[in-house]
Amino acid sequence: MSQDDVQNDRLNALEKRLLKVEQAVQEIAGMAKIVKIIAIGLAGSIGMDLQGMI
Repeated sequence: MSQDDVQNDRLNALEKRLLKVEQAVQEIAGMAKIVKIIAIGLAGSIGMDLQGMI
């Protein structure tokens, strides 16, 4: 195996890892949006419960 082949293999491996990281970041960003919506809904629900108790 020549040095070029070794370098190409390394670059291909790095590219695969980078694609996996990009996918993970996109999934985390999507989950963050969902968590934010749930948190806002929960905060609103707690606020309404507190108003009902007063």
